[in-house]
Amino acid sequence: MLRVKSWPVGVILVSPSSTCRPRARSYGMKTNSLPLDEYHKLLNTLQSKGMEREHFLIHVLGKTGLRVSEFIELRVANLSLDGAEKKILVRTLHAREKHVGWHKISGETAGVIERWVLKYRIPPSTPIFSYKNKHGMLRPYTKRAAQSMFKKALKVAGLSESYSIKSLRQMYAITVARATGDVKMVTQALRDRDSRTAMEYVTMAKEFYE
Repeated sequence: MLRVKSWPVGVILVSPSSTCRPRARSYGMKTNSLPLDEYHKLLNTLQSKGMEREHFLIHVLGKTGLRVSEFIELRVANLSLDGAEKKILVRTLHAREKHVGWHKISGETAGVIERWVLKYRIPPSTPIFSYKNKHGMLRPYTKRAAQSMFKKALKVAGLSESYSIKSLRQMYAITVARATGDVKMVTQALRDRDSRTAMEYVTMAKEFYE
């Protein structure tokens, strides 16, 4: 059973069965969504092995649906984590999407981000996904570094390396589509201007899980 509440953009409010697997079918777009049970296995494995940066990366991408390019540009100054409504200012510079807008996130994810920022003392103008080099200077991780971390995490958790980091965004999209069945909400959650991709995710969600 799906437990659906009134759904704010950017927050996953569905708890689907972890054993669900999509049936094979050809769609207009290619998708290789990471199943939720494997996502949770991945997070648990990374946490148990103390792989903090990989856990942070995969948690935030899986819970927000951010593109990697959006995530690595996210700065402390773009966070609004005080008060009841938690949100991040997302700058989308994708080839087909160029805009800036607020994206609501869950309290859990806000807590993960806040702890990371405080631990590494990241200043407001610095991307949150940064590391200290040998000179003690903060440097942002690159998109390629994030992709390499994801592949490493898959290997450590014993999961198929056929998944790409984009699989997290696809997992998020299908989860939102299952929770709402609403093309407009999926489009907003993904920060897409074109609703055609969202329509395909809604169709997949219905056929995979109903």
